[in-house]
Amino acid sequence: MQPVCVNITGVDNFFTSKPILETLVVVIFMFPLSCVDKLSSLRFSSILSVAATIFLMIAVVIRSIEYMVDEGIDGSKIHYTGKAYGVFLAIPIITYSFTCQVNVLTIYSELERASLKRMTRVINNAFFLIFGVYLLMSVFGYLRFLNTVHSDILLNFDVRDPLIAAAQIGISVAIFLSYPLSVFPARFTIEKLLFSDKEPSFLRFMMITVVLVGLSLAIAIVTPNLGVVFSLLGSTTSALVCFVLPPLFYLKIFESRQEERLGAILLLIIGATIGVIGTSVSIYNIVHPLNS
Repeated sequence: MQPVCVNITGVDNFFTSKPILETLVVVIFMFPLSCVDKLSSLRFSSILSVAATIFLMIAVVIRSIEYMVDEGIDGSKIHYTGKAYGVFLAIPIITYSFTCQVNVLTIYSELERASLKRMTRVINNAFFLIFGVYLLMSVFGYLRFLNTVHSDILLNFDVRDPLIAAAQIGISVAIFLSYPLSVFPARFTIEKLLFSDKEPSFLRFMMITVVLVGLSLAIAIVTPNLGVVFSLLGSTTSALVCFVLPPLFYLKIFESRQEERLGAILLLIIGATIGVIGTSVSIYNIVHPLNS
């Protein structure tokens, strides 16, 4: 978002620098939204966030098609395979992009006419929607820039393009509107683990929120590449939440179902392998970037 602000204002100074701009966005928008105590309070901001993400996808597809129509595609530069470790770099990012388990129980508890069938329909619709967005964005983004594509595809486009500038602003809005969805389960978990025997406290609620948002801001300021963050999160927390903890819970709860335990054990092994290899590859890629 910082390049867009510089382009719009024509000013590149202290107030449009990345640390100051991110701090202002966090203080004005992200922190107040993170203070809500119910996920249902974020339903309208979530709708706007999804709309902004879809707009970004449409912008990328439009500009990619325009380029391919005018310039064509050099088929010899399309690579269907690459460095082997690139697969293990991509898997954690894909895993992270589909990680929503942390909010499932809360959404179910606040869902109108809650039932397993209704919740399953909500999850399926959400997954099909984001799969379509990811697929179109990745295919057209790659065909447009081929091997020069960045992990953050917006870095490939010219921010002076009004459509791309609007898309960048939109995805920035989507990020800070969806951020509270990550703060909510983190704060809830801390409350349950450390203060389950204590009475609810507004002061404690705010202090936990301040710490979580403050740490996030610090990491955002010192991290230059979103791809690094997504890759590390996908190979650690997402692998744990998606592939390691569920089979462990199943093995603990259903100890008598011996025949069905094999699938859980297999998922556990695959998840642990993805986590270890993905984390190792992500760290290696920080030191030796794949594109280099």
